[in-house]
Amino acid sequence: MYMKQIFPVLLFVFGLSLTTATVNAQIRKIPATVTDSFKEKYPGATGVEWRDKLSVFTAVFKNDGLNYEARYNSKGIILKMNSKVKLYRQL
Repeated sequence: MYMKQIFPVLLFVFGLSLTTATVNAQIRKIPATVTDSFKEKYPGATGVEWRDKLSVFTAVFKNDGLNYEARYNSKGIILKMNSKVKLYRQL
């Protein structure tokens, strides 16, 4: 009797965990026009990670020792570029 009550709950929890695990997975492939444009502009980029933001594609990467973030539209046109520069304070 107890197993008949707990089984649906366990099944629900298992299904919920599978659903939340796939939410962070990339839903669609980054278009070749975007990746080709990126490779042309930053041939020496390392540690490239792509993020799909539905209307834009964001590449987070390192180039020449600096951290960058570049946003592209689906046609491969760069929309925005940010670099994160560490500032050191001299004592």
